[in-house]
Amino acid sequence: MDFINSSNVFYQYTADRLKRRREVLKLTNDVIARKKIFVHYEAYKDWATDEDEPEKFISEDNIEKTKFDSTLISRIINNERGKIGRRSSPNPFLIPPSYEELLVKQLQFNSKRELFWGASVETEYIAKTFYTNLFEEVLADNQSELSEILNLCLIDYVPYSRDLAYYQMIVERCIEQYSESSDQSDLMGIKKKNSEIWNTFIDLLDNDFEYLINSLQKGDYLVIIMYATINFIMDLVGKNEDRNDIHSVFSSFQILRTNIEYFRREAIGRIIYTNFDSLLELFQDYFYKLDNFKSLNKKISKFTLDILTPFFKELLGNSDEFKNYSLGYRVKNIIETDIESIFSYASKVSQEQFDDTTNPNSNMYKKWLQTTKAYISDLKYIQWLTDGARLVDSAQKDLERCYIACSDIENLHSDWLKKYNSYLSNIDLIEYGYYMEADEYDELLDK
Repeated sequence: MDFINSSNVFYQYTADRLKRRREVLKLTNDVIARKKIFVHYEAYKDWATDEDEPEKFISEDNIEKTKFDSTLISRIINNERGKIGRRSSPNPFLIPPSYEELLVKQLQFNSKRELFWGASVETEYIAKTFYTNLFEEVLADNQSELSEILNLCLIDYVPYSRDLAYYQMIVERCIEQYSESSDQSDLMGIKKKNSEIWNTFIDLLDNDFEYLINSLQKGDYLVIIMYATINFIMDLVGKNEDRNDIHSVFSSFQILRTNIEYFRREAIGRIIYTNFDSLLELFQDYFYKLDNFKSLNKKISKFTLDILTPFFKELLGNSDEFKNYSLGYRVKNIIETDIESIFSYASKVSQEQFDDTTNPNSNMYKKWLQTTKAYISDLKYIQWLTDGARLVDSAQKDLERCYIACSDIENLHSDWLKKYNSYLSNIDLIEYGYYMEADEYDELLDK
C-alpha cells in the first residue's frame, strides 16, 4: 500500500501553511529564495511636486548571491512534487533538505518541527484528516489485519450496518429474482452473467434515468424485476415514500444508497472521535520525532503496522466476542434472518393476501415485522445513549455531528484555516521579512 492520500495530508497542510505565511508576511517567492529583498523607504515630502510620498517597501535585487531557486519555492508552496518532463523531481518529499533552514528563517517559523508538523493549534485538524484518509486507504486495500478490525468497527455502528444490510438484501434478492427467470435478456437484448446484472442496472439508474424509466414502461424484463423487488423490500422495511410512484421508489432507493455512504463517514468519524485522545498521542509520539518528510510513505506504513494495528487489536479484543456484544452486528443479523424470513413469506403471497387482516399467517408475519423494526430502532437508541455517556453533556445531543466533524475533510481544512489565521494574527511576525533600510541598500550598491 502506497498511502498516497495519507502522506498528501502532510504535504498539503504544509504547503498551505507556507502559503499563508507568505501572504501574511507579504513576501514573494523571489524574496523567500533571497533573489530579491525588500527595501524600506520612509515617508517623505517631495518638495518639487509638493506631494507626500508614503512609506513603502519595494522588492529590489539582492546584491548577495543565493543558491536557492524561486521556481522550487513555488513548487513547494503549491505542493508540486512530480517529475519535470523527463527529469526526476527535485522535491519528491516536498521540501528538499537544503531548503529547510531557509524556509524556517524566511517564513519565521519557531523550528523545523513547526515547519513540517505545524503549531499545536493545528494538530487536531491535521490528525483527524490524516486518520480519515488513512482508514479509507486501509479499508480500500482490504488486505491487512487492520482493515479487518476497521470493518468490524464500521459494522458496529447501527445506522451504517442497518442500511448496508438492507441494501445488500436488495442486491441479492434482485439478482436472485432475475436469475430464477427463464428470460434473462438485458436492456440491449444480450444475456448477462449474474455478476454483471446489478452493475448494468445501477449504471442506468445513475447515468441514464430517463432511459431506465422508458425501459420499464416498455416492459423490459430486467428493469421490471429490479423495480418490483426494490419496491417490495423498500416498502417492507419502511424506506419507501410512495410505493405507487415509479420515480419516488427509485428516488427512495437512491437516498438509501446515499445514506450508506454518509453513515459510513459517520462510522469512520465515530472511530476517530471515541478514541481521539489515544490516537492523537500515537500521532504525536511517532511523527513529531521525524526530522522531515523523507520516505514519508514508508514511515506511514511502519506507523500503521507497528503502532496502529496493535493499538486497535488491544482495543477490540477477541473479534468473536466483539461481534456477540456489538449492537451493529445484532442489527445486521436481525435483517439477514428475521427480515429475510418475512420477505420470503411476503414475496410468495399477493399484496392483498399479505394485507388481509383475516389471514393468520399474514398477521403473524406483519406483527413480527413491526416488532423487528421497532427492536432495530431501540438498538439504535441504546447505542446513541451508550456513546453519549462518554461525552460531556453539551455534546450529547450533537453526537452524530461530532462523528461527521471528525471525518469531514473539507470542513476540517476550513476550520484549520480559520484557526491558523487567528494564530498568525496573535504572534509577532515581521512583515516584508528581513528587509533593509534604503540608505543601507544604497551603500551596498555603491561598493
